Amino acid sequence: MTREDWSAELSALAVRHGVPGAVLGVIDIGADQAADRCRVAAHGVINTGTGQPVLPETVFQIGSITKPYTATLMAQAIDEGRTALDQPVIEILGPGVALTADPVASSMITIGHLLTHRSGIDGDLFADTGRGDDCLERYVELLARSTQMFRPGSRYSYSNAAWVVAGRVLEILYGRPWRLVLRDKIIEPLGLTHTSTLAEEAILHSAAVGHTGGPGEPRHPVDHWTLPRSIGPAGLINSTAAELLAVAAEHARDGGRLLSPAAAASMRADYGANPPGLQIEGHQGLGWMVGRWQGHEVFGHNGLTVGQSAYVIVVPSLRVAVCLLTNGPGAANLWFELRREVLADRGLTVPPSTLEPTGTEADLAPWLGRYGRVGERIELVRSETGYRALIEEDIDLGDEPETQELELHPVRDGLWAGRSAGQLSWTQFRVGTFTDAELPPTSPPADRRYLYAGSRINHVLS
Repeated sequence: MTREDWSAELSALAVRHGVPGAVLGVIDIGADQAADRCRVAAHGVINTGTGQPVLPETVFQIGSITKPYTATLMAQAIDEGRTALDQPVIEILGPGVALTADPVASSMITIGHLLTHRSGIDGDLFADTGRGDDCLERYVELLARSTQMFRPGSRYSYSNAAWVVAGRVLEILYGRPWRLVLRDKIIEPLGLTHTSTLAEEAILHSAAVGHTGGPGEPRHPVDHWTLPRSIGPAGLINSTAAELLAVAAEHARDGGRLLSPAAAASMRADYGANPPGLQIEGHQGLGWMVGRWQGHEVFGHNGLTVGQSAYVIVVPSLRVAVCLLTNGPGAANLWFELRREVLADRGLTVPPSTLEPTGTEADLAPWLGRYGRVGERIELVRSETGYRALIEEDIDLGDEPETQELELHPVRDGLWAGRSAGQLSWTQFRVGTFTDAELPPTSPPADRRYLYAGSRINHVLS
């Protein structure tokens, strides 16, 4: 027998980790939607300023879990013969459109590169290009000045910008704004009533507000609610736990009402390894991150927006999916523990992290220096006790830059790990040197050293 109610565990762990509000969803996946059995546990408040309670049907921002939705739309378009994974993107966007400042690389980027984080487009440009239906088109125009991080297809680096491009491609293929393609091909076919992309749609329901606050500090509501509309295809969907799990269930049913079995399988196919330390060790699918635990295929994604975090994982062979939606700091620790407990109840052990430090000595001296990309600067320095990473994140959302200093611990072969105070999971820092085959075609960096921080690659800064 499996657990029916996780309310007590959710509340106890949410309080321990300082999460103001959260919803945990667990779905037993049936042969069709009518046979699904979804249970939801709610905790806390949607806003510490008002004290309104979180409800099972409260809407949260699911952030980058939007990417598998956009990938689903593209898989549908491929099924319909509108495009293909190997089609160059500029063939669809039209003449005169450049995806980066490197013209050769821009011409090489394919639909598949966009959906697997292998485009090399510098990824965290959060430019606000307005609320009109032309916001994606205007966003893509900005990319002509962006840095090409590596030769398309040669490496992995998480890129929000690439997913905005994918959304713009869908607009051209279907002749409608991305959000309406989403409505026509996912929201309405599945009968979703609380899934949307705009704030004015979300506030028709109980809607969670993000919060800030450091370890042990009070949680305060954020001063703005959502990401710019231009980021839509990469991270703008709002949903409930039950409706997020309804979408996940269709994927576990080999596409269900959304995709052909072949298209669903293509979304979980192996398009190359992820850097270590992501949510699920294994490989990158189309949107989904995919792995294999004790012989079971697992796939899922995480999402992070303005003070909100979301998580989903699916185990098709066990006919189960789990999600967690939250509105404040401490969410990663909460998911770390809840995911482990819920899946253990189904007989599946979450594998241990591959980032546990070994305690061995290693030399980081050849890679000391400053690295960066859009929205982040990292300096690797020597300290009295070893090595440290000095990090400044400055995503263009109107906030003050966030800084932190992490002690780095060697793991293996150029891989280091660090974590901030109170965190249960480690972040990877991998150093290396670009090969000739990995350099951007017409704009190679002067210094071939690179630094992966988490899932994003950084160049040496002069």
